[in-house]
Amino acid sequence: MEYSYVSTREIEKLCNNDIRFMWLLQDNPALSHMTINNFMKNYLVDCMDSILKEINSYIFEKESVDLSHIYIDGTKITANANKYSWIWKKSSIKHRQNVFKKITGLLKEINASLVYLNIKFEYRTEYAVEYMEQITRQYVNLTDIDPKNIIRGRGHHKTLEQRNYDKLV
Repeated sequence: MEYSYVSTREIEKLCNNDIRFMWLLQDNPALSHMTINNFMKNYLVDCMDSILKEINSYIFEKESVDLSHIYIDGTKITANANKYSWIWKKSSIKHRQNVFKKITGLLKEINASLVYLNIKFEYRTEYAVEYMEQITRQYVNLTDIDPKNIIRGRGHHKTLEQRNYDKLV
């Protein structure tokens, strides 16, 4: 971020040297890093949630933000994690279709392994989260897998059912 000051010593240094911080101090002496730290620890932490709620409510009221819809239209939304972390519409659609193809392939493998039970899971062009959760629950019930006791780590060989369960989850 361009204007992020994490270190209290850095903030103290800016209070002594940066004209913007000096203007904010209004001819008051510069604060020590311990004073800044104590303020943040004793006062700011307790009221941070209420400050964020007030800021959000002001933005939602002023800009008429509707949170019931999410759009993938190529809008660049940067985050603190990475300044290049935005979502491109075409890329999202392409990767979404690839995930659906992988799920269809996985369901074909599962259906092939469950032939002896005469059970087949339905293939779709698009899969909802609820449908995948339902398939996972049914697969656990059919194969008697205990999700808590699945083998993990190197040197352990998983059964076909356990590998398919790991892919479903």
